[in-house]
Amino acid sequence: MDSKYISIIEYARENNVSDMTVRRRIKTGKLYAVLRDGKYFIPEDGSKGVSRAAPVSYSYEPQKRDPLPPPKARMPARGDFLLEKKRREEEQTPVQEERLLQIDRLLSSSTSSRSSLESKKLIELCEKVLAKIEKSEFFVEEKFFARFDNIESEMNILRSRFEASNMRVGRLEKKIEELNMLVNIIESEGVVLS
Repeated sequence: MDSKYISIIEYARENNVSDMTVRRRIKTGKLYAVLRDGKYFIPEDGSKGVSRAAPVSYSYEPQKRDPLPPPKARMPARGDFLLEKKRREEEQTPVQEERLLQIDRLLSSSTSSRSSLESKKLIELCEKVLAKIEKSEFFVEEKFFARFDNIESEMNILRSRFEASNMRVGRLEKKIEELNMLVNIIESEGVVLS
């Protein structure tokens, strides 16, 4: 390689830029370089381009964009939120004020007979609710016991099958012992089995 060319890394170090910046400038044509054996080399003397003593300088102009939208209202701090909530509570709408007045009138005009009638209705309602709860409780309990009985009968069936299997295994083990005894007797007498 001639002494008049330097590598991208050397150029980047001497001009205090990154090697990626040098590659980018070469690619965009802002810096002249020669490609040899798959590597770029920059002329040292500045022929056909910018010399290494004077690095490429260019100005960057950002693209013109639409003006930014106005900033959103800032999120209120917790203290601001509490103050706003308190202010809203203090500011009653006319409809809310009218409802409060109606409730006050109803409470002040109610007589003892009216309140006892409402109490009786409330007690009747509570009794109905309790009766429904007891009824549903009874059905749930019945369902539970029916399911429990089904599971218990299934377990009894499985238990009997298991016991029957164990009895069969026991019988087979006895037969194996008897066969082993017969084989030992026959071998001891010298009879050859073919």
